[in-house]
Amino acid sequence: MGHIEELHKLGQSIWYDNIERSMLDDGSIARMVDSRQIYGITSNPSIFEKAIDSGSAYDFAIQTLASSGMDKEQIYTRLVIEDIQKACDLFRPLYESSGGNDGYVSLEVSPMLAHDAAATISDAHSLWAQVNRKNLMVKVPATLEGLTAVQTLTSEGININATLLFSIERYQEVMLAYLAGLEDRLNQGEEIAHIRSVSSFFISRIDASVDQALGQLEKQNNADYQHLRGKVAIANAKLAYQAWKEVLRSERFQKLQKLGAVMQYPLWASTGTKDPAYPDTSYIDSLEAEGTVNTVPPATLKAFLDHGSVGLQIESELDEAKAALANVQLLGIDLAQITDLLENDGVLKFKQAYQSLLETIEAKRQLTLKSLGHLAEPIQQAVCKAAEDVMVSRLFEHDPTLWTEDRAQFDEIRNRLGWLDLPSQQVQLIAELVGFRNLCLQAGFTDVFVLGMGGSSLAPEVFSLTFAKEVTAGQGLRLQIIDTTNPDEIAWRESSVDLRKTAFVVASKSGTTSETNAAFHYFWQRLVNLGAEHPGDHFIAITDPGTELENLAHERKFMRIFEAPANVGGRYSAFTTFGLVPAALMGIDLYKLLARATEAELACCRDVPYSQNPGLVLGLSLSEASKAGQNKLIFTSDETCKPFGPWLEQLIAESSGKKGKGMLPVESEPLLSAEQYTKDRIFVDMRIDNEGKDRLSALSAAGHPVIRLHLADVYDLAKQFYLWEYATAILCAAIGVNAFDQPNVQESKTNTKAVIKAYEETGTLNEGSRVWQNDQGSIYGQVSTDFSQATDLVQAVQAFFSSLREGGFIAINAYLERTPEMESRLAVLREKLVQTYHCPVTLGFGPRFQHSTGQLHKGGFPGGYFLVLTKDPEQDLPIPEEGMSFGILQRAQALGDVESLERNHRCVIRVHLKSIGPEALA
Repeated sequence: MGHIEELHKLGQSIWYDNIERSMLDDGSIARMVDSRQIYGITSNPSIFEKAIDSGSAYDFAIQTLASSGMDKEQIYTRLVIEDIQKACDLFRPLYESSGGNDGYVSLEVSPMLAHDAAATISDAHSLWAQVNRKNLMVKVPATLEGLTAVQTLTSEGININATLLFSIERYQEVMLAYLAGLEDRLNQGEEIAHIRSVSSFFISRIDASVDQALGQLEKQNNADYQHLRGKVAIANAKLAYQAWKEVLRSERFQKLQKLGAVMQYPLWASTGTKDPAYPDTSYIDSLEAEGTVNTVPPATLKAFLDHGSVGLQIESELDEAKAALANVQLLGIDLAQITDLLENDGVLKFKQAYQSLLETIEAKRQLTLKSLGHLAEPIQQAVCKAAEDVMVSRLFEHDPTLWTEDRAQFDEIRNRLGWLDLPSQQVQLIAELVGFRNLCLQAGFTDVFVLGMGGSSLAPEVFSLTFAKEVTAGQGLRLQIIDTTNPDEIAWRESSVDLRKTAFVVASKSGTTSETNAAFHYFWQRLVNLGAEHPGDHFIAITDPGTELENLAHERKFMRIFEAPANVGGRYSAFTTFGLVPAALMGIDLYKLLARATEAELACCRDVPYSQNPGLVLGLSLSEASKAGQNKLIFTSDETCKPFGPWLEQLIAESSGKKGKGMLPVESEPLLSAEQYTKDRIFVDMRIDNEGKDRLSALSAAGHPVIRLHLADVYDLAKQFYLWEYATAILCAAIGVNAFDQPNVQESKTNTKAVIKAYEETGTLNEGSRVWQNDQGSIYGQVSTDFSQATDLVQAVQAFFSSLREGGFIAINAYLERTPEMESRLAVLREKLVQTYHCPVTLGFGPRFQHSTGQLHKGGFPGGYFLVLTKDPEQDLPIPEEGMSFGILQRAQALGDVESLERNHRCVIRVHLKSIGPEALA
């Protein structure tokens, strides 16, 4: 940054002539500010139109605002103000440290008002109030009418960037209007020392117009005027700078300066060369001057950083500058006419860009309304009602009546909302977590197993499956999840690592999770068998304060214990130590991860207008879909985002599936054509790539509501974690269920304990009532299905599904090993069911689904048909210290879950497969 800093010391500040959301979000602008590469930034309709039309960074914001009922002008204003506020906040430290001389962000009034002084003043008032940042500059076109606006707005204490200046005469008028504004303010008894202003004097467009005129004269006169090409714009600016110095030295300004006034700075605009024959830094190198600003486009900034020169050049060769202007006048080129035309053309181009921008926004707005279909109006009404009910304020006040009137649940709800402001708080943990990861690497660990269930394991699983490519080799550990009691799966996972180089994260909020405890005992004994003198050196605990797991970790001398906040429930714990410790061990950039999550936190905070709050609008969109009978949320995505589905599945199902209500999330379901889907679905599509547009349009055209989520990169998943936590809390409040309990999950656990107790007493498991069998398998259940005509397993299962009704769904609950081979087999079965019955079909592996969709299965809306699959393990494994094997534990969990489904009057059968080959599921 040597060139920029050296230039700044000489008195010129470089501003960036480009602002777009993607650069604000990914930290690019912040890095440029922090490294003093730029000292301000500016925007205009042309820049914004290009940013919004060429990418997808604004799409979800437009979708949110359109869903709330805003028109295109309102959407434009909100998008622009949000960007400008973000930019102002990034520049605020520079603004303050420079005493208000640097760190400004420019925002233009509507170019449609360029020739209406009163309307320009009104629009400037509105922008100034809405942005509400001291380091804002409002850009006002310096037309004749604009001069009045410059004077009036300056007198009101508003920082002004007078733009579209081409002639020295108009520039002088602008400076005098600025001084008049300062004088008016003093006459009102107001301070003027804080006011800053710039006048944007355009450069390259003048050369482009004069060069064109010279070219025409060369043809007419058969002459060569090469010596004048590319000279006029710089000459014009040099003389404009002299005009500025005259005003600076004037008695009128000297009086104002004694009262605290700061002179309006000349700002060189349009400084990217348009003719490739000219040096690409000529409009910087030649215009370096004390007391000025140069606003440069991206390519010109890059060129200057690479090979620009530094030195105050603007007052050199003044006679040559005067001669250049005189010579073109002698040739009959009317500079006054050219600058007038350029001013009018500049206003026209900004108007055209503004209109094109509104057309782009309107197209995206219409796409949103079409995608939402019949839900569009109810969602708009829901946003208005949420504002009337002060829903967001009540959320942040931890008001339990948002979800229930049952006072017995109030304390639990109040103690489950710590996630609301968590991401911004967790930055303080990063140094500790990174240091711990480095210790693990130094200790020789190459792998890490997370032993956990549900909220303790699903966010780490997303990290493990999506961020692996983001981590430099050797920077972190390879991470896998053990959230099963299936012995075949445990053996398969174990075979992929060297246990002597593996760390184990034992993660349990309660500290008593049975599956986690069983896995801990197993791997502890495996390390002992391998000769580990201090097995505790391999173990890390994550749990709430004071749990049995914490006590165990102390007793067994775990290498580390991380406390989780007690006021955050498991499925909302992505940004607690349950998520961050595994992410750190993987080598994920936690600063970047939490920065993205904090963006979502700020976007959903209580101060954000309801219509702009993406978490609120998303939650209300889901609730209105649910109320309309579209209570099946179909999650589609690209391959990168696909692992997010199971985490989202748990969050929504376990939070909403109670009191006969809820929304069934369906992830990774085989796709049908749009016409084959029943009307009980809402689709959410999440992707980083830009594929799938045609399919989404077909779904909308067929009347299925679609919500589109486009991510800039994999780190944007951090935003989605927070956004969906927030939206789920809103969804549950809107449909009237407690988002933070899971009563039926405990019911299945209690049943499992009873099954295990009976096993301990008798030595056998009570498999239940067998209603059909052959050499393929046996069917157990308490159903009214007539299986007498079934000659094979296919016909028997078909008989069970024969009473499936519209609006229902199928759940495959597989107490089998979750290996790629088994997942592939079950995917085939699932596809056949989808194609046959055209209803949603979920697939969950037991017991992990018990901690997610299991709650909705028993407590949510009826209509589900449950196909529970079990088989004997190929190789059972003992659970040390518990007196049984993993095979027995998993079977007991399956039996306990079936009993819970039956008690809640669900249609369920258990198919125990005798064959374990591929043909068994085919």
